[in-house]
Amino acid sequence: MLKYKTVEEILFRPQPDREKILVVGIGNTARQDDGLGWKFLELIEAIGIPLEVQQVFQLQIEDAAMITAYDKVLFVDSHVSKITGGYSLEPVFPEQDGTWSTHALSPASLLHLSGELYQKTPEAWLLSITGYRWELGKPMTRHAKVNLFEAFECVRRLI
Repeated sequence: MLKYKTVEEILFRPQPDREKILVVGIGNTARQDDGLGWKFLELIEAIGIPLEVQQVFQLQIEDAAMITAYDKVLFVDSHVSKITGGYSLEPVFPEQDGTWSTHALSPASLLHLSGELYQKTPEAWLLSITGYRWELGKPMTRHAKVNLFEAFECVRRLI
């Protein structure tokens, strides 16, 4: 059971010098809206928010070791389904969901592996941002950019 009650307390109110937070941007900017996770990281770096960031094409078994160095992890990824408001922020809990045997893991499966392999599972959240197009070599769609900026503003207000 979580010892906090709100999203703000759980993820975005870090205790200086005590909590390490990692933001993992998942995606590929060469595939239109699939690059939303990476673009989110660029916004964090552009305004100097003091969080550690990591770009990945997809979550892999090796990433289980990476996340154990952090107290809290925010995964940011594009989503093919339309989400009301263009984005959602949900807690992620460890779950053995079968993706561990594939080339791409879910955040829940990655948390499960970090607990099994390293006996540490950071608190985690998934920020899903609605994307619309996934073609190679095309720029991000205007609607996806709107969703990106709205999601970023939501998270920025919580920090």
